[in-house]
Amino acid sequence: MRTPPIHPDPAAAILDAVRDHYQRRALPVPDLRSVRFLKIREIEGILFHVIDYMEGPAMNMFWLAYAQQAPDGKWGGGLSCGGGWHPSVPIPDTPYARTCGGTEVRGGRIEDPDRLVSVARLLSNRLVVAEDIIDNEAVLFTIPADIRHQPLTSVDLFDKSGTRLQSCPL
Repeated sequence: MRTPPIHPDPAAAILDAVRDHYQRRALPVPDLRSVRFLKIREIEGILFHVIDYMEGPAMNMFWLAYAQQAPDGKWGGGLSCGGGWHPSVPIPDTPYARTCGGTEVRGGRIEDPDRLVSVARLLSNRLVVAEDIIDNEAVLFTIPADIRHQPLTSVDLFDKSGTRLQSCPL
């Protein structure tokens, strides 16, 4: 369900969606000042954002969030999908993609302790569906309309020289 368009800008709409997500579940709302907007892409009039923030003192969360402008110029927003990384679970020492999404867009965080990954490719079986340059530890793929119903199988991570570092199953 989309939030009614009531905000003057897309960031405010997304922050409200984060707050609403926790309040509806009667959970403590995280410090919204910790929300980082890592990547943004407009797809068919909707602004998709990869965001992350700290949930409590230790849990790092990421979301694929969206904002859409109404005819009156105000923005509504929501959270599409996301996940978290608890500190008790070791982060892999090799690069890893944590992504989620639907038929039009897929995005998320790239865990890359050595900062080696520069490009990610979204695959359907062995066919490259989309490619994105890594910015701010984030990836945001736009899935072409003619292949939106193909099964997505992995995100492959590459360094600057084009060497595949890791294939991350979906």
